[in-house]
Amino acid sequence: MMDWWEYAGLGQLSYDIDPLFHILVEHPSSKPGGLPIHSLDDGIIEGALLSRYSDDSSVEITRTTIENADNSVKYDINFNS
Repeated sequence: MMDWWEYAGLGQLSYDIDPLFHILVEHPSSKPGGLPIHSLDDGIIEGALLSRYSDDSSVEITRTTIENADNSVKYDINFNS
């Protein structure tokens, strides 16, 4: 999914496990007068995560907007075991 996401020009996806497993979504900069399409793109990722883990009460997904980065969002996925 990550390769196709980037190939389509929707931004970059990266993940890490420190301190929790998380996915970082870095959207391309908005062009002046352009539509805020990154909001729709972000909703696709959020929807996929919530759909995948909706029945699992031991998984908590937290969405955080990155303050010092344009259009970047981080999803923390906490597997409470």
